Parts: sequence; C-alpha cells; structure tokens
Amino acid sequence: MTAVSPGANAVGTEGSWELPGAEPGETVQIYGAFIGLSSSHRPVHLKHPGEFATRTERCSACRWFEPRIFRETLGRERFLIHHTGVSRVPGESDRIRVEYALTGTEVIEVMATRKTLPTGAQETFLTTPAARVLAQASAFDEELSEAYRDRMGKLA
Repeated sequence: MTAVSPGANAVGTEGSWELPGAEPGETVQIYGAFIGLSSSHRPVHLKHPGEFATRTERCSACRWFEPRIFRETLGRERFLIHHTGVSRVPGESDRIRVEYALTGTEVIEVMATRKTLPTGAQETFLTTPAARVLAQASAFDEELSEAYRDRMGKLA
C-alpha cells in the first residue's frame, strides 16, 4: 500500500488507510472511517508577478491547506486529524502534521486558530477549511457533532 491522502469521493468510507507522515518517507496507518475533508485550494491564481507566488506572497492556487479527519473504528476509537499544507511552488514540498484526539471537543480545539490582537487579548476562531471539515465530519460522528454544535453556539 502506498501512502496517499484520500479525496472527497472517499469521505464516509471505512477501511485501512496509509497516509503520508510528517517526515519524508514516513507513513501513518489507521483503520477507521474517513469522515471529513476540506481544502482552501482555488483554481485561479491571485495576482502575483511570476508564475508562482514567492515565499512572502499568498496564493491559494500555489499553496493551500487540506485538513482530513478520521475516526478509528477498532481499539481506542481516537480521532486522527491529518493536516496537509500543499505546495505546487517549485522547490517547496508539502508540509504534514498528524495529531490524535481522544474526544470530539479536543478535535475542535486542534482545529481552532488563535490570534493575539493588538490589545493583547486572544481571539479564537475557525478558518473556513477548518469549519467545513468539522461540519462535514460531524455528519458522520455523533460525539463530534455534539462538540461542534456546542462550540459553534459559543462562537455565535
């Protein structure tokens, strides 16, 4: 089996998954349900002078974020959150982070973004891809659904 990140057509299916790991050549294996995928990818480049965005430029056709959520269906039944920062820029490689969470609430916290405001206060929010993957995964997992509804009620 070759490590590959499953696409949208596999959401909602259960099986054995071999995913790319955080280090080159490393893989992560899980048996469970693939319950969510989102992406910040856009097919059109933002305005940047070259064919690809430079390191300081943002362009979601050159670089984008893809979160995936899995739920083990044997054993501990943990959640696996697989974050991929995809890059199509020559000389750059994908950046992968893998995290396990024991509860639906912990999944929400893993997906939350925190930003310190000029006043020193901290703002917590969900990016669009994070909110979408959580909403999608909530349809497949009751524990995550309850945590998501609770968290969104507090953000509203």
